Amino acid sequence: MARLSSFIFLILYLGQTAPAQPFPCDGKMYVALLDQSQGTSGLYAITPGELLAGAVITPVQANLGVPIQALGFSVIDNHIYGFSPASYRLYRIHASGQLDDMGVPPNLDTVNFTYLAGEIGSNGNPFRLIARSKATGYDERLYSVRLFQPNSPASWVSVVSDVAVRIEDMAFDPIFGELVGYDSANSRMVSINTAGVVTTANFATAGPVESMGAVFFDRAGRLYGYGGRTNLHNSLFEFNRINGRLSGSRIGPTSRNSDGCACPYQLHFTKRVEPAVVLPCTEVTITYHFHNRAAITYGQVRITDTLPDFFNITAIERPPFFAEIQSGVGSHIFDATNMQVLLGKDSVVIRARVGLAPPGHYGSRAMASPFPVAFGNTLRSDDPKTSIPDDPTLVEILDEEGLLKDSVALICPGSFAVLKPSAQGQSVRWSTGEQTSSIEAGAPGLYWVEVEGECGIYRDSILVRETDTGLQADLGPDRDTYPGESISLSVRHNSSSPLEYRWESSSGDTLSCSDCAAPFVTPLKDAVFAVTITDALGCTAEDELRIRVKQSIPAFVPSAFSPDDNGINDVFFVQGPPGIEVEYLRVFDRWGGQVFESRNGMVNDPAHGWNGKRKGSPAPQGVYIWMLRLRLADGGSREDQGEVLLLRGG
Repeated sequence: MARLSSFIFLILYLGQTAPAQPFPCDGKMYVALLDQSQGTSGLYAITPGELLAGAVITPVQANLGVPIQALGFSVIDNHIYGFSPASYRLYRIHASGQLDDMGVPPNLDTVNFTYLAGEIGSNGNPFRLIARSKATGYDERLYSVRLFQPNSPASWVSVVSDVAVRIEDMAFDPIFGELVGYDSANSRMVSINTAGVVTTANFATAGPVESMGAVFFDRAGRLYGYGGRTNLHNSLFEFNRINGRLSGSRIGPTSRNSDGCACPYQLHFTKRVEPAVVLPCTEVTITYHFHNRAAITYGQVRITDTLPDFFNITAIERPPFFAEIQSGVGSHIFDATNMQVLLGKDSVVIRARVGLAPPGHYGSRAMASPFPVAFGNTLRSDDPKTSIPDDPTLVEILDEEGLLKDSVALICPGSFAVLKPSAQGQSVRWSTGEQTSSIEAGAPGLYWVEVEGECGIYRDSILVRETDTGLQADLGPDRDTYPGESISLSVRHNSSSPLEYRWESSSGDTLSCSDCAAPFVTPLKDAVFAVTITDALGCTAEDELRIRVKQSIPAFVPSAFSPDDNGINDVFFVQGPPGIEVEYLRVFDRWGGQVFESRNGMVNDPAHGWNGKRKGSPAPQGVYIWMLRLRLADGGSREDQGEVLLLRGG
C-alpha cells in the first residue's frame, strides 16, 4: 500500500509542476560550480572521452539562481536533484536548467548540521545526504530523503567510522553497487554503506588534492572527481578504482565549491537466434540476454516474445530466474512473469522449430518490463549481430537457389575456394562425392551440393572460375639510410580492388602501422621489411626490401660564414640528416678562450648556431676552433672538431 501511495503522489507531483524536461541517461556526468561573485551555482555537463584529456565540459545552465550542492540523478524520472546549503531547500533540476523548489524536507536538522554531499542510488530513491556537524566540523549523520513521498520526509542513521571524516561527495559504482566518497579530512576515498558505516581502510591516500567537491562514475566504471590541488576547484581528476590513487587530471572551469552526479547505469536486452539461416522444419536456439550494469537487481519483470506463427516452441532450456512460465512449449508465444534480472550477464534460452513457410526473412522483438524511466520502462530486444540499434532479430528461410550464396566463385591460380551451404541439414552430399559440411574447390568447374532437411532434399550449384592474372607486389630496390632517419614504405601492385596489408620487420624495428598501405619506419641497424598483400578474392602476394643503415653520420659543418645580416650564410650551425641531436656546439678563439656554446639543439636549426658575436659584440674576423658532440638515434654519440673562418665585409 505504501508503494502504491508513493506512486500516486509521484503522478500528482509531476502533474503539478512545469512540463518535465528530463536529462538523458547517456553516461554524461554533471557538476555544479559555485560562482563566488554571484553566490549562485552553474550546472555543467561532462562527456567522458577514451582518455581523460578527451573529456568535453559544456555548460547546461550558467546560472541556476541559487547555490546548489549534494547533487543526485534519479532514474525514476531522469531529473537531477540538488540541495542548497544556504537555505536547506531541495530542488528538482530540469535539463533546461529550470528549478522546482521542493521545500525543506521534514525532519531535516537545519540547526546543527550542514549538508554538502549527496547521491541517489540506481533505484532512483531515496536521496542520501551526509550531515556535517557545525560544532565539530565532521560528518555525523547519513540522511535518507524520500523524494516521491508527500513533502519528501527525511530520516537518518549515525555515521560510524574508524576515523573522523569529512565526505565532500559520494557516488554509486554502476558495476558493483558500492557507495564511495571522497574524505577531505584524510585525503582519500572511502566506502559507505546505507547503514552509515564508513570504511577508510580500502583506499590509500589519493594524492596532492586539497578538496574534491564532486565524485562520479562513468559507464565503464571509471571513477572521477572534480576539485583542486588548492582550495580552488578547477580540475577533473581520474582515480584508480582499486586503490583510490589519482591517475590523471585536466583543467576545467574554476569555482570555490563543486558537487556532481551522473547516470552511469546501463541495461541492455538482446535476442539472438542460431542458426540464423535455415531450411524449413529446422530447429533453432533463441537466447534472450540481459546485461545489467545498473548496480541493482530488478524483480517482477515480465518477458514476452511473439514469434512468427509458424514457429513452435519445443523446449525451455534455461528458464528465467524465479519466473513463472505463462506460455511456452507448444506455442509460438513465449511469456514469463515475475522474473529476476540479476546483476551482470543473465540469459534465458529456448528452442523452437521453424515450420513450412515461403522463403524470406522473418523476425520479432521481445519485450521486458517494467524498468525505470532511465531505461525506457519497457525494453525491446536488439539484434547484437547488426549495427542497427533496437532492430528485430531475423531468421532467413532458404529455398533451393539460396543454398549457395553465389552462382560464380573466382579463385586465384594455385588457390582454392571454400564452398559451404548457407544452411545445414541431416546430411550433405557434394558433386565430388564428399559428405562434409564444406569442401575446397581447387579446380575450375561446376560444383553442386545436396542438403537433406526434415522436409525434403535441397540442391544448388556454383561455377568455379580461375582469375586471368595473379596478384603481384613490388617494394622496389633495396635502400640506404642513416640511423634515426624515417623512411616511408610503399608497395606497387596490379590490383584494382581494395587490399589488406601485413608488414613485418626482421630487426624488431617498430613500424608506424602493421596493416596500412604506407607505414613509416626508423631503422637503427640493417633490416629486412616484408609485406603480404591480400585482395578481395583472397589472392596473396609477397615482397621484401632490405634497408642498409650507414653508421657514419654525414654531418656538415661549414668552413666559413659571414655574419653581415644579408640573409646568406649569417649563422654557423651544424647541418645533416634530420632527427640528430646536437648535444653541444662550442667555439673557441685561437688563444683557447670560449666565445660560444649551445646545448641540446638539433641539426639544421640556426637558432642553436653562432651568430658571430661574443658577449653581445661582433667577434673579430679570423679563424676559430669548433668542437661538437652529436647524440645519435640509436643512443650512441659522435664527437668532432675543426676550424671555421669568420669573414666580415670591408
